[in-house]
Amino acid sequence: MKQGWGCLKWTIWAVVVLLVAFGVGALEPTEVPIDVLVFYHGPTGPAGGVIPTIVGIGPNPAGRIRVGFFEEIAMGTGSMWRTAGWMAAVVGAYTLHQDLADFTVFFDVGGLIDGPSAGALMTVAFLAGAQGHTIYSHATMTGTVNPDGTVGPVGGIRHKISGAAAAGKTLVLIPIGQRFEPDERGALVDLVGHGQGLGVEVREVGDIAQAYRLLTGHTLSETAADPGFPELLPDDFAVVRGFFEQWRIRYQRTEEAFGRLQQPVPESVRREAQAADNAFRQGLVALAYERMVSAYFSARIEYTTVELMLQLAQVGWPTAESLAATSAATLQRLDALLSALQSQPVLHMGHVPGLLAGYAYASQALGCCFLAEDYISQYRHWLPLAQTSGTPSLGIQLDPAFQWQGALVTNVEPAGAASASGLRRGDVILQVNQQMVVNADHLLNLLRAEGPAEVYLLVVRGPEYVYQEWLLVDLSTDELEEYVELAAQRLAEARVFLELADLLLMLAEDYRRIGSDHSVVAAPDLQAIETLGMLLRAGGITGLEYFDATILSQAAKDFGVHPDHFRAQFMGRDYAYALTYANHVASRTLGQLSPYALLGSAASLFHDTSYIIAKYYGLQAETDEYGSIVAIRHERALMNMLDLGRQKALQAITEARQAGIEPTISIMAVEAAQYMREQDLEDRMAALQLYWNATFLAQTLTMLVDPDAPPISTPPAADIGSRAPQSSLTVVSQLTSDDRQLNDDTYYHTYDIVSVPGGPTTLVLESEDFQPYLFVMDEADAIVAEQGPAHGQANVATVRFTALAGHRYLVLVNTVYPGEVGAYHLRITGAAVLTPEGELVHPQ
Repeated sequence: MKQGWGCLKWTIWAVVVLLVAFGVGALEPTEVPIDVLVFYHGPTGPAGGVIPTIVGIGPNPAGRIRVGFFEEIAMGTGSMWRTAGWMAAVVGAYTLHQDLADFTVFFDVGGLIDGPSAGALMTVAFLAGAQGHTIYSHATMTGTVNPDGTVGPVGGIRHKISGAAAAGKTLVLIPIGQRFEPDERGALVDLVGHGQGLGVEVREVGDIAQAYRLLTGHTLSETAADPGFPELLPDDFAVVRGFFEQWRIRYQRTEEAFGRLQQPVPESVRREAQAADNAFRQGLVALAYERMVSAYFSARIEYTTVELMLQLAQVGWPTAESLAATSAATLQRLDALLSALQSQPVLHMGHVPGLLAGYAYASQALGCCFLAEDYISQYRHWLPLAQTSGTPSLGIQLDPAFQWQGALVTNVEPAGAASASGLRRGDVILQVNQQMVVNADHLLNLLRAEGPAEVYLLVVRGPEYVYQEWLLVDLSTDELEEYVELAAQRLAEARVFLELADLLLMLAEDYRRIGSDHSVVAAPDLQAIETLGMLLRAGGITGLEYFDATILSQAAKDFGVHPDHFRAQFMGRDYAYALTYANHVASRTLGQLSPYALLGSAASLFHDTSYIIAKYYGLQAETDEYGSIVAIRHERALMNMLDLGRQKALQAITEARQAGIEPTISIMAVEAAQYMREQDLEDRMAALQLYWNATFLAQTLTMLVDPDAPPISTPPAADIGSRAPQSSLTVVSQLTSDDRQLNDDTYYHTYDIVSVPGGPTTLVLESEDFQPYLFVMDEADAIVAEQGPAHGQANVATVRFTALAGHRYLVLVNTVYPGEVGAYHLRITGAAVLTPEGELVHPQ
């Protein structure tokens, strides 16, 4: 069979070559044989071996992504293997700075195999095939591959080395930090010495470039010298400073809200806010921003939890109706953000990173809303059961004449257990606790056999399969209270998801406006963006399926709970996973809006999925009951990944700048990571994710540059105040050392403004004595616009925004640096500066 497939495969390649001859491309079809190291439990105990595998790469006349996985037996490869293949293809394409759609790629393996530990070897094979190189037949390796090309830890290495020796290998590469591995009795084994005893040289490697050199004898590319620490441009510095001030004000108001509840702010949250202030005083605005956002996030989640507990003690759990109203308001805000993103012009490459980041956060926010609404719809009918007397009835009618497999629900009574579980008219019940349902009578017999207990139903609802949790009849009072308590818990979690969505929308608003004016490079081709988005979405979905099917499902099995229950609990402990899963839930919907929406949500999904796999599989993080990391099993590997992560991020930033792009968001991430990597385990893991973010975004922008496109002139910002004739008003005043100060020791004045007709409004702040900075806040105290000095104009700050008719706005006249004072002119177009009596106000 194998030989027959080889003939067919080369027939396919021959057709491809004919197409190439007519202009599709010049890449020759290549097969790179590798021997994948495996670890398994055999009849005599743990063992290792090799499985011959072929990585094929050739031209792709179809022009769309083609990544295939071939098997000799049905279901011979698992989700982990496919995840490793997708990661190898993505990292390989990024390393070459080429579109994966230019290649046809396949991974052909014999026998049964699963696991991501061959990811690095598969990446090396992909790169070798693309560049016409071969892998030494005497060599192999084990290790996962991360998005930035670093090699991650794996298990069972001692047995894999033994299997390699038995197969005649004399060189085995292993991930750095894994030289010592415990045996079955817990004693540490030196793997280098273990290999020497078997005639195998064992070497640690940190990234794909190092592995490529040792496995092929060729270099991928010369590693550039350390370009030094990148700094934000002055106007970007001012913008990020303004965002930091915005989040600090939000945090301070949350502290005040804690005070009104007569509850203390958690000490860990206070320390985070203090660290943000300390960073800001040292001029590290990106680090200060990251810290303050984190402090506010933590404060809001803690505040929501405290508020819910107080509500429980005083008036009972919040009603599902109030949560539904909150969800509707959040979705309305999300719609407004998406409208702004869709209408945002992309005139040059500088507009791309903020747009992608905005869509990434919007996708996570939409997913949080979807999850909240799912909890609300599923559990909103459970709470009224607490007020029912007697035993609740099943409350369901089935169609006895239904001719297809399953039982068709024709009616659901409002007060019954079926209604409480969220079952709906028109649902078709296919399974009861994974037992197939033949017809209505069979369903009733299955339910009677279960007795008074909780069962899971697989339901067909329209085009989807959904799980419903069923509250059965004849429940005791204690059992009923247990289910009602679970419903209250899920509705509380819905409230937290809505809080997260609100926070994510704030981040989306920030990032879509960062670094948008720094480029003379033409905007990318939309087809290239869509193709890359489809690639990353496929890789992200595959990775998340692996994580859910193995790591999460295994943990659920260990705890003896249903995977859906465990996922809900896990999302409450690990917000990185919660936001990844939320993005997955929403990415298909959001990705249909535009190619930028597809790429933004897909890149976030791919990157975040890679992070949680590295966290729990590769590095094997251990967490406490609150989800905080308390230990990393492979800490040396983490140190190496941080070192190489910094190096790769700096190199990616340098390459982006050489391509004419100012990767402001990547520079922010590197600055924050540089200091967080020296802190506790939580911060170090966050730093790793920031390095990966920085590298991935900078590389993506560089890949999207069309080298043949002529440079463009950076277009001037549209003067929205010129759309209609407006009268102007100028306020003349002076900041002094007697005025009020913000926490960064800068003085400020405030003015109330109102636009009676509504529409474009422009504020221009000028001073010869200080570098000016402007904030504009709406009636809900949210900052709607802010700006520091424009590039090349150190003494002028201009803010433009669209005012709502009749709404008041608060304007803060401020300075960039602490302690600055002096005279200023504030010119206002499109709005009036008023007291309630209609007179000009003085500084407050």
